[in-house]
Amino acid sequence: MLAEELLIDDIPILNLDDTVDQALEWMDEFKVSHLPVINNKQFFGLVEEEALLNSQNPNEPLVSLQTTFKMAFVFNHQHVFEAVKRISENKLSVIPILDSKNGYLGAVSSQFLMQVIADMPVVKQPGGIIVLEMSLNDYSLFEIARIVEENDAKILGSFITRFPESTKMELTLKINREDITPILNSLERFDYNITASFNKGLQGEDLADRYNQLMKYINI
Repeated sequence: MLAEELLIDDIPILNLDDTVDQALEWMDEFKVSHLPVINNKQFFGLVEEEALLNSQNPNEPLVSLQTTFKMAFVFNHQHVFEAVKRISENKLSVIPILDSKNGYLGAVSSQFLMQVIADMPVVKQPGGIIVLEMSLNDYSLFEIARIVEENDAKILGSFITRFPESTKMELTLKINREDITPILNSLERFDYNITASFNKGLQGEDLADRYNQLMKYINI
């Protein structure tokens, strides 16, 4: 999915001559802490709630706060995951979308973007989740997929989490089976370090404990 396909969220835009008070009013109404500032369809940046609250004059025009604007955005041809990355890196509540000439097309809220991701088949489709820890040199998705497929299952999706200043990484797998116990057993036989898993075959406190571990690992 490309960023341009997200352009259905109704985020208001501000102009350089709009006031601090107007910006704060819209932020409160739309439950965001950033809003795009536009002039003649050109994107000037995101004004932050913190900068507005630090202003001494509620009637001050936004142009006087231009040095505090955040120049964070994605182009319409970039993938939705790039939008997620920019939101995470800059701690944004809104991400603007521009065309190839830096023209403003629209924006989406982080909340809406998370809903889009939650509706993706790889997330919505029932299945189990496995988190593996390994060194970068030992990573081979081909070999892991072979083990999964030998247990009559498929990998629906995967993502890698890197550890800062470390040669270690975590690989999170979404499997198309809810009972992944046979896959876990096979991975253990091949000496894979399973740090978390979530599947229908676990019961009671063990299930809750592993689920809580998974949420911690993927930062939810």
